Amino acid sequence: MRPDIPWATGQCKLGRMTIEQKLQQMYAALRGMELTDKLPTIKPQVKRIGNRDVRVFDLNQAADGATAANQVSLLLNNVACLKDHLKAWCNKNGKPFTGEDLINNNQDVAIIHDLWNLDKHAELNRPSRSGLSPRLQSPPVAAIVPKGSSFVLDFKMVDGRLQSQANLRIAAIVVDERGNSLGSLEDIALRAVTAWEAELVRTGVTLNPS
Repeated sequence: MRPDIPWATGQCKLGRMTIEQKLQQMYAALRGMELTDKLPTIKPQVKRIGNRDVRVFDLNQAADGATAANQVSLLLNNVACLKDHLKAWCNKNGKPFTGEDLINNNQDVAIIHDLWNLDKHAELNRPSRSGLSPRLQSPPVAAIVPKGSSFVLDFKMVDGRLQSQANLRIAAIVVDERGNSLGSLEDIALRAVTAWEAELVRTGVTLNPS
């Protein structure tokens, strides 16, 4: 046994993560939905339209299908698993755990749990927590997503690189079992996070968003 390695001396337990660390990981997953920093990597394609050569930018270059889907999986996991981390925190600190009540009474939180279950098992292997059997309408993509009622498009080329102030994000629409839209995944996740934050504060966890 090597005393210079923390796990060899019992100074830490492999795989253990505090709820504060899990919160920071969740906030990082939310930030990962934004792709503005990836815009300079998009290379223009020249296409002939009529008698002109036009530069076309494929936004999917900022996040291919696998990258976008992986980011969505990270977001679902980091939001949904707050339940288990809060339960462990409550057990450690002698606090009553009411996370299950939050899932049962908050549709956004329940939708995230359903999507997480679907992402893990390819199909819901238990009754839908939201009662909606939600799913993603189509694979996640890179898209220009408006914030509020409008958004800014400010594209320009600087030294052969694309720069922009556009809201380029990973986008996915959530629908119920009948195909009715339930809204954007990111909006649902943000509301679910807000609900979990309120639950954590009510329970006694100190939040340090970043």
